[in-house]
Amino acid sequence: MQQQLQPSNRNSADLPGANTTPTPTDRLLSSPGLSTSEPPRMPLDLGEDKPNQVKLRRYPLRLCGNQQRSFVASWFTSREWLEYSVEADAAFCFSCRKHLISSSDSAFTVKGFSHWKHAVEAGKGLNKHAASKEHMTSMALWKEREKRTESGQEISTLFNSNQLARHRYYLSSIVDMVEFLVVNHLPLRGSTDAFDSLTEGGSGLFLSLFEYTLRKDPELWSVVQTIPRNATYTSHNIQNDVIANMSSLVTEEIVREVADSWYTIKVDGTHITELLAQINGNRRYETEVRMEAVGLIKEVSETSFKFIAHMVYKILQLLDAPNKLMQSEDMDLLSAVKLVTCASECLAKLRCESDFLELWEKADDNEMPKPSKRKRTINKGLQEYLLEESIGQA
Repeated sequence: MQQQLQPSNRNSADLPGANTTPTPTDRLLSSPGLSTSEPPRMPLDLGEDKPNQVKLRRYPLRLCGNQQRSFVASWFTSREWLEYSVEADAAFCFSCRKHLISSSDSAFTVKGFSHWKHAVEAGKGLNKHAASKEHMTSMALWKEREKRTESGQEISTLFNSNQLARHRYYLSSIVDMVEFLVVNHLPLRGSTDAFDSLTEGGSGLFLSLFEYTLRKDPELWSVVQTIPRNATYTSHNIQNDVIANMSSLVTEEIVREVADSWYTIKVDGTHITELLAQINGNRRYETEVRMEAVGLIKEVSETSFKFIAHMVYKILQLLDAPNKLMQSEDMDLLSAVKLVTCASECLAKLRCESDFLELWEKADDNEMPKPSKRKRTINKGLQEYLLEESIGQA
């Protein structure tokens, strides 16, 4: 049995708790053109430091009236502020988007302009925006900032460049004191590390050295007078951070020197085979040592050994550049995978007849030194005797 819904004759005033008087929020939400939806999301492919002027061979078509139209790359000419978002298929103004707190023309700052039919018409689209007062103001701010950046006179520097230099001098002095104590294996702290305890006993070597430097360096003394007491950088935590940074710098320098160098076994610049030959011919070494040297010379003189050595050397040369790149701090996972793939392809190309023959020709030479033979000596004790007959070999 179906029940039919009958329209109720009760109005909203008959409902419990109903209020016929609209609230300010109701009037605001009911005003024309206002939507309660979230604000449009900005495309992620817009420029950060400069306009993203994407030039494509073919831009997406959009229906404008009865015709299909699209963005044109030539519009970038004479419009350095113009940028295009592939994600939104719309044009934006870089200077207004970056240098205006609020703009009445949201089409070029938030939503994006996509009315390609009227893009270059007189008094409309791009030309209308370029002639607006807000756009001219943003362009002036943009150019002024570019000029300050190129000349190194940004707001932070223009504010008080002299004070920044004084702060750098103060911090470098602290680093020098920490370095002096650490290099000489001296303790830094005492029973207190408060900046106001410089002249008190038990302040430790660091604060004592700091106080001594202040008496000898008038410039540092004048800088200390302007340093806030909550930013003196003399606590033990700062000292530990400075030591950790110095340790990291030393480690990085050692790694860099080792990575840029090749190491081999040598004594006084002598090649390993020459060294073995010298050991074999020197009677100061024991018989077992000289015999072992002869065996090693024979092994490293084999063509197969030299072929393997040349092959390993070539493989290490191919892997050297990817190894250095993968150890850099700005290396990401995707780039690392590409490097490993490229290195694997290069190694696979070595497995060919031409490379094999090239390495074999390098290995098959006669430049390896031979073990020196012992000089044959004649027994002088039998010089007065005449040999009449010999048995066996002469």
